[in-house]
Amino acid sequence: MQPDPTAAAWGLFQVRFAFLIQELATAVYYLRRRREPKIQFGQIFKKTPDQLLTALEDELDQIADEGHAEIPELREAVCPEIRKIKGWRDPRIHARVDLENGITLYDWKTRKQLRMTAPECCEMSDLAFSVALKSGGLVRSLLNDLKADETLVSELTILLDPPDATQLTG
Repeated sequence: MQPDPTAAAWGLFQVRFAFLIQELATAVYYLRRRREPKIQFGQIFKKTPDQLLTALEDELDQIADEGHAEIPELREAVCPEIRKIKGWRDPRIHARVDLENGITLYDWKTRKQLRMTAPECCEMSDLAFSVALKSGGLVRSLLNDLKADETLVSELTILLDPPDATQLTG
């Protein structure tokens, strides 16, 4: 099989989507840890993206009446963007595949062909990456506003700041 620009763009999307889910899990972990100090990261990280999104919303509900500026932005901008990305990704990750004439994907339920082009994959990849960075920054700021203890904030920095974030850029 010859290298394919769409397949390459899809691969980059998958890496960036994994980074987004890592950021989501990390956000849930540190917000939850304020209430449940003994919670382990693995207990959160094993959740599905849908469960993580629900868990983030639950954690935001716990502090909604405290008036932090980051909460509406996380709730009204970040969460819907994650849903949009998942809405595009999920049918493609669970698709029927035809390899007879290249790569053709079909929706598992409707059996309709799914559009997937290199530019579309790149657009969704860029969106996933920007949402991951935005959510990480908002959660760091929120934890600082919540006066999270110094140990928690230093651990957060280690988990959320990859050694070289440029490795994930296109």
